[in-house]
Amino acid sequence: MSEPGSLYEKQEIKLFVLYILSRLSRAVPKQILTDSAMHGGLINYFQLSECIPELIDSGNIIVTDENGEQTYAISAAGDKVLRELERTLPRHARDAAERSVFSVLSTLRRDKQIRCDYKKTETGYTVNCSIDDLDEPLMSISFYVPTLNQAQHFETKFRRDAEKIYSEIIGLFSSEM
Repeated sequence: MSEPGSLYEKQEIKLFVLYILSRLSRAVPKQILTDSAMHGGLINYFQLSECIPELIDSGNIIVTDENGEQTYAISAAGDKVLRELERTLPRHARDAAERSVFSVLSTLRRDKQIRCDYKKTETGYTVNCSIDDLDEPLMSISFYVPTLNQAQHFETKFRRDAEKIYSEIIGLFSSEM
């Protein structure tokens, strides 16, 4: 079901995609572009899937390869088109794009700061979890667990609740100061 204010005209959808790419201000994988464009529910996947190749073919989006992954960025031609036609994109769509880009960039930043993995040992698994801030380790902790299921659970839980876990650990250490 479409959200109120959905975009249906192909021209508006293309402008919406260019607007998002301009706000991301760097080349991004297709999944990030897709997530950003669909975040507010103003367009659907099929509309997006139709418009992206057309924007590429017209030279408004540049596709490059970064570390074996295709990335998408607005081209100079796309930026020119956007500057000329940006005001024709409805205000609610521009606002939705801004919110979407903020949300996606926040998620990317968080995902970059939180790391967790596990490695098989002779008797089980070692789960290594860390949180970085400004490329410095804020917290790093390792756990031993006997099963793969537990290792996967620890990883999932840490990725989901890293800030809460960090706060509780700091609280425990700070409570008797």
